[in-house]
Amino acid sequence: MPTACFTGHRKLGDHYYNPTTPSTEWHTLRQYLDQVNTSMINDHGVDHFISGLAIGVDLLAAESVAYVRVFAKDKEVKLTGAMPFPSQPNKWPEPTRQHWHNVCQLCNQVVSVSADPYSPQKMQIRNEWMVDQSDYVIAIWNGMKSGGTWNCINYAKSKNKPVLAVQPLGAVWGCGWVVA
Repeated sequence: MPTACFTGHRKLGDHYYNPTTPSTEWHTLRQYLDQVNTSMINDHGVDHFISGLAIGVDLLAAESVAYVRVFAKDKEVKLTGAMPFPSQPNKWPEPTRQHWHNVCQLCNQVVSVSADPYSPQKMQIRNEWMVDQSDYVIAIWNGMKSGGTWNCINYAKSKNKPVLAVQPLGAVWGCGWVVA
């Protein structure tokens, strides 16, 4: 069962992810992710995806998987949500918590990688757990060589996991495999 996980940013340009009224960047990324996820299913045999359930790319990617798996012919495509700790969404605004809960309902399973309480290190522990469970990493990455997404990419490379870097190319998105 080939598995792919996602890593990516909370914010694209000046915009945080808003599922009700997504910015142009988020809207076009979602369309592109639908294509990427379909390709991962059809061309690489991926039948299991893992989302970190964080605000931004993680929630968008989970929604994309839930959408494209409906069209996966003769394949059962699973989605796992990986929380860094159980109280992850508790301090988020109510609409964000509700959206998070709705995305969790799209998952076949939701796991807590670490116990409460919050600590920043638990985000990286969750990322490492996702990479360790995966055969591929899909990184929605703006090219910044710092932060959680960059750390996750480097961890994946250290584990010799293929990383598909999805990056903005002006008004469109493109991708390519990152060589370790």
